[in-house]
Amino acid sequence: MIQVRPVTSSDTDSWLRMRCDPWPEGSESEHRTEIERFFAGQVREPLEGSQGCTEFASDALVDNHVSAAAHRALGLQETVQIRCFRKVIDPLGR
Repeated sequence: MIQVRPVTSSDTDSWLRMRCDPWPEGSESEHRTEIERFFAGQVREPLEGSQGCTEFASDALVDNHVSAAAHRALGLQETVQIRCFRKVIDPLGR
């Protein structure tokens, strides 16, 4: 079971690793500075004010109840549930 809890300054190194993986364009030093600003109360939420961000979105599979609960615990609001479909097309028309 995943436990969702507020982030603390003892999570800095883990948070830094999670930030550097999806956002490699920023240096480790830049990410660390922003995390330090967050804990100093200079940034209320990690994305607030970052590059003009006013909201962000995330997704989870419809049957992934653990992920849905984690999203809700983090303050995200569910908007819609969708199913995605695809059909592979043979480029040779066979």
